[in-house]
Amino acid sequence: MNSAKRPYMELAGIERRADVVVANFLALPFLLAGTQRVCVLQQRLARTLQSSGNIRVLDLPAAIPPLVESLWWHPSRTADPGHRWLQQLFRDAATSLGELGAVQERGTGMLR
Repeated sequence: MNSAKRPYMELAGIERRADVVVANFLALPFLLAGTQRVCVLQQRLARTLQSSGNIRVLDLPAAIPPLVESLWWHPSRTADPGHRWLQQLFRDAATSLGELGAVQERGTGMLR
């Protein structure tokens, strides 16, 4: 679990114990099915992986702030055509997610 999220779980009295660490999320259904293991991950991904194995998706017993993805670049690259193209790709991808992918401009050198 992201270290920034740990305090929220600890405040709710939930102790973290990592039995397994994975390089990517695609292995999760196979490592969870038929066990007492749990994992915390993004809801869209959880719903997608749920169809891959015999796993359940449950709400967390504690509120955790939303995950925010950000792009950062040096201000001198703001007008760079390659950077502008890449930034637009990310904007388009985020926009296609609807409300979940709300794009916020945060000044020069940052896109959230």
